Amino acid sequence: MNERCAGKRWLQVCGIIMLVISILMILSLVFSIFFTIIPLQNGTIDEFTKTALEAAGITEASLGTLKISTGISMTVYIIEAVVAVMGIAFCNKLGKAKFCMIAGIVAIVAVFAAHIYSAATGSFGIVGLILDLILPVLFVNGANKNLKQAEEKNAGNSGDVQ
Repeated sequence: MNERCAGKRWLQVCGIIMLVISILMILSLVFSIFFTIIPLQNGTIDEFTKTALEAAGITEASLGTLKISTGISMTVYIIEAVVAVMGIAFCNKLGKAKFCMIAGIVAIVAVFAAHIYSAATGSFGIVGLILDLILPVLFVNGANKNLKQAEEKNAGNSGDVQ
């Protein structure tokens, strides 16, 4: 059947953009771990870099918070990458619409959880929250379009069978 899914473009476009951003952010976090967190922890960081990090508010004293926030961010971006891959793979499958909807909601919850932690540590920004939610919300919108189409298709099929 060559029926076009109503939310296909939403899931594809949002999925591709989310995947690219997630991969770039994961690479950035890995870079941060190897060139900031580990050297700070081991005391092997040079004075120039240490001064620059202190100017940004990153010290040995804040290392625990930095590790936790890096772990949370890594988790959120891994979740978003997985959700993005599922959206790209299942964008044209009405039977997977509910699964995509749940995956998108999980991504939204993960973003909220990360921002709740940011608020608790004093680095919350409403603009960051809004920007982080745009793609997952649009992703859920695409999944919702597919879900409605699947429900309409199932309602039409059940009416034919008696």
